[in-house]
Amino acid sequence: FLYFIETCLIVLREYLPSADVFRTLLKISSFRETPLMSSDLPSAKGLVDASFQHIRAYCAAISKLPQEEYEYHSAFRGFSRAMSQHADAMLDLMDACARQVPKRRRVVLAQRGGLTPAQRHTAVMEAVDSILEKSLLDIAKGQKLQGDDQLQVVFGSSSGGHVGGHSGRGGVMSSVQIVKPQLSFDDAVDNSLAPFQPKIFHDDGSFEFGEAGVHPFRDTIQTFTFSSSQLLPSADIPYLPLEATPLTSVDTLEGMRTMVDALGKEKEIAVDLEHHDFHSYQGMTCLMQISTRHEDFLIDCLKIRSHMHLLNKVFLDPAILKVFHGAKEDIRWLQKDFSVYVANLFDTGIALQTLHMPHSLAFAVDHFCQVRLDKKYQLADWRIRPLPVEMAQYARQDTHFLLYCYDRLKSLLLHAEGRASVGNLLVHVLQESRRLSLTIYEKPSFDPDVTYREAMGRSLGGLAPTQTEVLRAVFNWRDAAARDADESPQAIMHAAAILQIASKLPTSARDILKCCTPVSVVVRANVGAIVDAVLKALEKSGATVDAASGEVEVSSHEKGVKRAHTRCLYSRMSGALPSVELRVGDEGVSICDIPSVMDDLSVKTSVAPSAWFRAMTAHSTALQAIPKPNIPLPGHAVSARVVLRARALPLDQDVTTKVQIADGSEHTQAPEEFGECVLLPSTHPSLRADEEHPNEDDLNTVAATEAEDKPKKDALPQSIAEAYDSGRKQRRAEAAAMQARKRNRE
Repeated sequence: FLYFIETCLIVLREYLPSADVFRTLLKISSFRETPLMSSDLPSAKGLVDASFQHIRAYCAAISKLPQEEYEYHSAFRGFSRAMSQHADAMLDLMDACARQVPKRRRVVLAQRGGLTPAQRHTAVMEAVDSILEKSLLDIAKGQKLQGDDQLQVVFGSSSGGHVGGHSGRGGVMSSVQIVKPQLSFDDAVDNSLAPFQPKIFHDDGSFEFGEAGVHPFRDTIQTFTFSSSQLLPSADIPYLPLEATPLTSVDTLEGMRTMVDALGKEKEIAVDLEHHDFHSYQGMTCLMQISTRHEDFLIDCLKIRSHMHLLNKVFLDPAILKVFHGAKEDIRWLQKDFSVYVANLFDTGIALQTLHMPHSLAFAVDHFCQVRLDKKYQLADWRIRPLPVEMAQYARQDTHFLLYCYDRLKSLLLHAEGRASVGNLLVHVLQESRRLSLTIYEKPSFDPDVTYREAMGRSLGGLAPTQTEVLRAVFNWRDAAARDADESPQAIMHAAAILQIASKLPTSARDILKCCTPVSVVVRANVGAIVDAVLKALEKSGATVDAASGEVEVSSHEKGVKRAHTRCLYSRMSGALPSVELRVGDEGVSICDIPSVMDDLSVKTSVAPSAWFRAMTAHSTALQAIPKPNIPLPGHAVSARVVLRARALPLDQDVTTKVQIADGSEHTQAPEEFGECVLLPSTHPSLRADEEHPNEDDLNTVAATEAEDKPKKDALPQSIAEAYDSGRKQRRAEAAAMQARKRNRE
């Protein structure tokens, strides 16, 4: 966000006079009184520089936020609320900056409502690219930007002091007009689909092409043995202060040879590369940094690109240890651009991961050297020449402290407890670095029928077949144009512009340019080819274009498919998938044949359930057939007795039971109302066991009831039948006891 604001301020400074800039900043800011407000209006440069001071102070505050524990702190409402307020304030300030840019250079940021942080970041970076690219278009038209007092390093001499001036943050150099370095290369860049063939240079300067996909020095790298000095403990060598270390810039053949001779006498060197890939299809290595224990080198790879192969004398020497950090891409870039290969590599990134430490270079330098690296130029445009001093200082720091970090990591690896899976940790890191140095470079692959789907991903989900075909055609044209112009596909046309074209289906050059914001020079020059690609894709998919209005009419089949999806209904738990059937009289008519009768769609469910549903039904039946365990609960005998007697009664007769409450009172209630009470003998004749003199009719009724219950009892489970028998015996015993007590009283 701050990068966007600084970009807008630079554009303001270059395009507006001082008074306009002053009034613009007063509109943007909420200050009523500021030290800048005086009788004399300050210069545009002074005003923007003063604004940068506030931005740098804000950056310093942001850098103090907890980066690694940010999610933990976000769980607290106060912290998350403050961060949301700052984010909204930054967005408002960005919108204000964008509105004050001249109309012909103005960009519109995407609405921030409902956007994720990643989507916000993408929208902001696209807006920055739009402003910068439009500004470069003015450069091409002859409107050169001002600002001659730039910080610069003169290649071929040491950096003795700073030259006053100003350079923008993150590579935004308002005073530099960049010409494509590829135009000055001795060998033309090969962006064809042919596989990459490595070059093998000989001592006399001649070279031959190796076999594609085969590392030319594989045997040399695999067979060399590590020296004892690398495997045994050694004392840590402190690094020299940055100010006391000489810096040598190399941009000539003589300087390269002198540096190679000096590096051949060293035991360890630290190496890093600065790469640019936005305005190049395969990317290009722009700067190389090499540090020894007592000197730093900056190599202008763009100027002496054809002589960089001389470094193989040092880089393929197994007696010299090459220390990289995160060398995966560096190894590939060295092969692609310079045909340079590395033997005896130590990757500090692998060492940090092996020790379960954060594997960033900034952490390593901060942890071992107590020096904080400023990473603001990490994404800078390293094609800028002359190279600003700030960027040169940034570049040399990446290797200046790396050898001391290697010493500390080596000690930690030697003293760390080995693991059964990897053994000695130092040897493990060296072997993993050896495997990494065997990586071979391969050109970006491209398949016209597959690559666009892999690149666009989920964005294709909401497109119709015609729109997908248009997207495929535009995507493939962009890749071909990027290869021809040696630009990255993103520099030719953003992915969002491709989606816009596919969604709106424009058929005129003007409408296509409206979808491509920002419009690159390649798109503007080849807009006719894009129109042809869109029209051919529409014709291939069966769509028609109205010659008068330019509107696109999609095929009836595509319309029918869409309507069919909206009319499909699904039957719940039927096990069958619905099928759409069109009925017109007695004859079936295809949806594609008559689109006007789409309202007559009906849903017909298949009769045969699916195999999955049949399997699930059989599984459910098998589960129900499994006998369930019968666990008796307290009072189960009483409950079983009541249930059995209720079943024996006629349907029109209620079952009531006398219950005795704790206070001694009695009342009658149904069996389902039983609570914590004492059951008394029931008033039903078949259960009446407390009669003093049961008559013969009652005895006959009881016997008849028991006789009727016998077949029912036999049909019941064994546990309930046993409960029934025990209840009957208990009732007879209770009746006999009561008769005995009555006789005793008499």
